[in-house]
Amino acid sequence: MQIVKSLGNFDRVRTIRARTDVFARQYQFDKLMRQLCHAGETDLPDQIVRDLYAHWGDPIGEATAGYLRSAFNHTVQSNGHILQCGVNLLTLLLGICASRAEKQKHVWCLTEDPHWANVVRSWLTQYSIANTHIIVARPQLGEGYVWYGVDAKQFPGDFGLVLCEGGAASPGGIVGFTEKMEHIVNKNCTLLPRFVVKPKDQRHLHRWAECNGKQVVLLNKKEGFFKVSVAVAAKPKTTPLPG
Repeated sequence: MQIVKSLGNFDRVRTIRARTDVFARQYQFDKLMRQLCHAGETDLPDQIVRDLYAHWGDPIGEATAGYLRSAFNHTVQSNGHILQCGVNLLTLLLGICASRAEKQKHVWCLTEDPHWANVVRSWLTQYSIANTHIIVARPQLGEGYVWYGVDAKQFPGDFGLVLCEGGAASPGGIVGFTEKMEHIVNKNCTLLPRFVVKPKDQRHLHRWAECNGKQVVLLNKKEGFFKVSVAVAAKPKTTPLPG
C-alpha cells in the first residue's frame, strides 16, 4: 500500500513539474517575442530566433537556421507580398520582418487546420502583428500531389516571395503551387521550396523554372532546399580591339 501511495505522489510531482516547465517556457517565449516586437531592427537577432524556437519546443539545427535566414532576408527584399504554405512560428516572424521592410508588405499563410489557425491568429493579435493573414483550406488530391483547396482569387496578385515546405497537408507542395497558384506571383518572384526530395518533384521544379525564365539553385541537398529566382543574364563576351 505504501508503495502505491508513493507512486501516486511521484506521478503528482511529475505532473506539477511538467506543468511548471510548460509555464516557464511560455513565459520565456512571451518575453522574447515582446523583446523582438519592440526591438525595431530589420534583421532579427539570430540568438533570439534560436531561443524562441527552443521555447516553442522545436530547437533548430544549422540547416533550419540557414533556411530561416534566407526566409527573413528575402522577406525584407521582396518586391511584393509573401505567401507561406503552412502555419508555424515562422508565420509570426515573417510578419514582423515584413512590417519593418522599407515598403511594408503582407504575409498570407495557408493551413488545413481551423483550430491551429485560430491559435496562431490569437498570437498575431497578442503581439500586434497586423499584416499577416491566415486562410484555412482543406487539402485536396491532385495528379501526383496534395494541395490546399483554396480559391486563388482570395489573394492579391502581387507576390514576390513564396515559402513552401512539404508537409502532411501538402506533400509535393511545390508542385501543387506551380499547378494551382503560379499566376498570383509577379515576374520577379522568388520561391524558397524546402523538403523537395523526390526526384520527380525536383524535375518538375526545374521544368517550371525553365519555362518561366528562372534559375534553380540547390542550397541544401539533404534538406531538399532550393532557391528559384529570376535568371541572371550572362554578360556578353567582349573581344579586345586589335592594336
